[in-house]
Amino acid sequence: MNLIVTVGTNPLPSFVVSEYFCKMNHLIIDRVYLVHSDEENMSSHSSTRKQAEAVRDLLETRLGKRICYLVPLKKISGREIRYSLDEFFSKHDIQGPVHLNYTGGTKAMAVQISSFIKGKFKSSASSSYLDAREYRINYDDVPIASPEEMRSKVFLSISDLLKLHGYKKLDQPEIVSFPGVISTIKELIEKGHIEKLINLGNKFVPTLYQEEGKSRPIEKPGRFRKRLEELGQDKVRQMFSSLSQEDIDVLNSFPQERCLLENGQLWVPSGEITNDQYKSRTNHTVEFLKGKWLEELVAEKIAEYAENNHLQYGFNLKAKRENLPDFELDAFLIKGYQLLAISVTTSSARHLCKSKGFEVIHRSRQIGGDESRSILVTLMDQTAARELQAELQVESGSSSDSFVVLHRSNYKDIGDYIDRLFR
Repeated sequence: MNLIVTVGTNPLPSFVVSEYFCKMNHLIIDRVYLVHSDEENMSSHSSTRKQAEAVRDLLETRLGKRICYLVPLKKISGREIRYSLDEFFSKHDIQGPVHLNYTGGTKAMAVQISSFIKGKFKSSASSSYLDAREYRINYDDVPIASPEEMRSKVFLSISDLLKLHGYKKLDQPEIVSFPGVISTIKELIEKGHIEKLINLGNKFVPTLYQEEGKSRPIEKPGRFRKRLEELGQDKVRQMFSSLSQEDIDVLNSFPQERCLLENGQLWVPSGEITNDQYKSRTNHTVEFLKGKWLEELVAEKIAEYAENNHLQYGFNLKAKRENLPDFELDAFLIKGYQLLAISVTTSSARHLCKSKGFEVIHRSRQIGGDESRSILVTLMDQTAARELQAELQVESGSSSDSFVVLHRSNYKDIGDYIDRLFR
């Protein structure tokens, strides 16, 4: 059998249907024709050649054989589409049945290509498309395979998803974890003191350990001592004395070599402490208190859900593509080929949370397409989170079935929301 697949700006559905049909033993796919718009046509549509090449490269790598042919369309309009197809297929001797899957590309492409294929190959031609809501192949005529849930048939790693979109996954340094601190934080949250933890990370720590107007921690002991001088002894003493016992317990739960306190007081590095020694003691601790603690709590829930449901998952994802900003995600899960992206922030500032929300929606769609899902985990209150979710859904074109905002009262139930979004 010959398989013809249309390729749009998102190559994922084209790859999914191509591999699905190619791995069905009873079909015996001899060739896969990937129909794409050409490099620079005169229409308003951009070229999808790179997407077709990405589908070809990944498919042939996974199948272990060369099987794909690219079919360029010079222009995306009725007559030109038929002309391009006729020119290509007149040079290729196609024997046996032909199946067209027109999931990728524009509706105009689908109509014209389908009409051409049925006209040229007559009764030996059949067609289908991938239903993004049901995750099943819908056939226009006689099915060539039984209906199946595609997420249980096609499995892609995060590296595969990134490759399809031209990105290369980067190795990330191992995340420094503080199990003892997490245990203390959990106890504090159970007692209803999460607000104190938020203030510790959003006020006390940034004021002392960051340059004004900058997000990175101070990295030199001399600059930290200068920072204390700028704030003044009275203000530093007042800030420290205003810490609650719960705050002190959290600070003291860090290992001594990472602790910001010493002998019950703020640790101030002596002149003998080197830059590296200062950074080693403070940087990871400061970043952890500013928000990594929430990422770690959420990561526990994600890992538990993923392990119980046999899903792929990962954290601290970073990838690179030439001439584009780095691709970053705090966490992700993959059900078959469907991506769920997760962003975590301890900020309760509306504008920052909104920016994070837009970013995670964009990132998930960028490599996961319209079938992707996304979650923003915040420490906003319930009302603010609901209002933000409604606003982001309107402005991004998302729905409650594809995007949710969690708040300080329900982030621990993230597994339930993952389950709902993956339905």
